[in-house]
Amino acid sequence: GGMVWEYSHGGRCACASSLRRTWRRDGVERSTCVKRSGWRRRGTQERMGMGRWGKKKAAFFDVDGTVTQSNVVVPFVQYKLRKMRWIQKAWYVPYMTLCCVVYLVMDKISRTWFNAVFYRSYRGMPAEEKKHMAQFVHCTYMKPRIFRQAVEMIERLKREGYRIVFVTGSLDFLVEPLAQQLGVDHVLAARMEEEAGRLTGKLLGNPVSDREKAKLVVQYAADHDVDLFRSKAFGDSYADVHMLQAVGEPTVVRGSRKLLRWAGTHRCPCLSYHEHLS
Repeated sequence: GGMVWEYSHGGRCACASSLRRTWRRDGVERSTCVKRSGWRRRGTQERMGMGRWGKKKAAFFDVDGTVTQSNVVVPFVQYKLRKMRWIQKAWYVPYMTLCCVVYLVMDKISRTWFNAVFYRSYRGMPAEEKKHMAQFVHCTYMKPRIFRQAVEMIERLKREGYRIVFVTGSLDFLVEPLAQQLGVDHVLAARMEEEAGRLTGKLLGNPVSDREKAKLVVQYAADHDVDLFRSKAFGDSYADVHMLQAVGEPTVVRGSRKLLRWAGTHRCPCLSYHEHLS
C-alpha cells in the first residue's frame, strides 16, 4: 500500500515533536520514528529516570559566562592578593600565572577534573571568612560583570511564570549574593566540606559540571514538580551540554566553538550577550 507521513507530537520526546512514518504490510499497520537532522533525540530525561511530568516550568542558568562574564579562578586570586604583603605577591603572582596555564589545559580536557583540582586551593581557609569573601567577590568582581541581557531575560521569564534556578560549578556561598540580587528561586552549586572550622578543599559530592548538572536538574524537577519538557536552560560551555539536553528548550549563550557546533547540529538558538549591567 501507500506510505503515509504523519506529523505527531511526541509525548515522551524532549524536542516535543517528531516525524513518524506509517505504512501497511500484510494488512498490519506499522510505524517507525524518523530521525531528522537538527532534531533532538529522545533520551536524557528517560535515561535518568525522569518519570511523570510536573505542572511547573523552570529556567536553569549556568552562571560564569552566561549570567556574568566571570570564572572561578580570578575572584579567588583577587581575594588572596588583597591580604598579602608585596613580598608575598612577588612569588604568588608568578606561581598563580603558571597554575592558570595548567588549569586552562585541564579545563579543556574536563571541567569536572579542573573543578576538583582547583578547589583544593581553598584548603585551610577559615570557614568564618566565607561571608566576607562572598561580599568582596560580589561587589568587586561579579556585580560589575553581570550581563544586562541576562538580567532582562531572567525578569521576563519570571513574569512568564518560570522558576529561576542557577546551576553552577561555583561555590554556593560565592553565588548567593548574586542570586539574591537577581531574585533567583534556587541555587544548585558546589559545596565545600568543612572540618574544625576550616575549609578542607574537598567538595561535598561531585563537582557541578558536565553530567552532574543534568542530574541535579532532573532531581530538582522531580522534587519541585517541574516539567522539563516545558522548561528552559542556558549555558555557554560544552560542559553545560548535558544540562541543555535535559530540557525541552535549550539556549546557548556566548557559546564556545564546540558548543556552537552542537547548537548548529541541533538547531538550538544562540544568544550573544555583551553589555554589562554597570
